[in-house]
Amino acid sequence: MTGEQKQTILRQRAAGLAYSQIADEIGLSLNTVKSYCRRAGLSESNASKDTGNKENKDQCPNCGKKLRHLNKTKPKKFCCDKCRRAWWNTHRDQMRHKNICRVICTHCGADFDSYSWAARKYCSHACYISARFGQPGKEAVPQ
Repeated sequence: MTGEQKQTILRQRAAGLAYSQIADEIGLSLNTVKSYCRRAGLSESNASKDTGNKENKDQCPNCGKKLRHLNKTKPKKFCCDKCRRAWWNTHRDQMRHKNICRVICTHCGADFDSYSWAARKYCSHACYISARFGQPGKEAVPQ
């Protein structure tokens, strides 16, 4: 890598360009640009992300609490596991599961989505317990 290419990378990162855009323009590989930026101390937060996500990166999306980011680690998105689980449970439409199977519960007959496991039989733990041990609750639906 020449000195001119290094200066170009510095200017373009300061302007907010992504690694892929810089690599395409200069003619270097993406990993070369990433490695140089990491060694030069150019943080990834200086570049505009290609995700199109314009929300505040310094706040937990669930509770709004200020996030504390540590140096040389991946930036946090949530303040705690409780907030992460709560947010994803209320935003299931944004999940990107590759293998979603539509399954009917063998105990109560309810339709539900099973992620990556087509052999699943019950929609919940309560249905499993009721079907297995005969505890009162939902009655089995004849098929």
